[in-house]
Amino acid sequence: MNTRKTIALFAACAVLLPLSACDRKAEAPAASPAKPKVVLDHAALSQVEDPARVLAYYGAALAAHDWEAADAAWGSFPETSPGTLRAYFGKYPALSFHFDPSRIEGAAGSLIYIAPVVIRDGGRVVETGRIGLRRVNEVPGSTPEDRLWHVEMSDLKPAVGN
Repeated sequence: MNTRKTIALFAACAVLLPLSACDRKAEAPAASPAKPKVVLDHAALSQVEDPARVLAYYGAALAAHDWEAADAAWGSFPETSPGTLRAYFGKYPALSFHFDPSRIEGAAGSLIYIAPVVIRDGGRVVETGRIGLRRVNEVPGSTPEDRLWHVEMSDLKPAVGN
């Protein structure tokens, strides 16, 4: 190839190459990784054997920011609602819920389960305390709902340094 043809070819490429990109759609910025969809164990709320299962359900619902599902773990406790849970826990975008197993104790016609809990936001501990669950034994006058495990108390407090 002679020098004149080579220069002409390079000139043509210099003009056409930038134009070839005009037809391409702008690439979308890389999406941030989506938060995995949490599948909640709704059956935990209708069983009477394992309070830790209810507590795990509650923690998963909080982590998913599913305030209505988290509220369901409280049963008919009047002081709690999806709105109060959102107001309290919604400030933690990367909430995770950890609890240590506990034991079931009897108390005047009911059973109590109180477990130590740690709430993290990302890797940072933001709340610590205890959460208590309760269910009524099969005593006269108790309803099927009374006999289900439900969250009844929480004494979570901001972690030291928060």
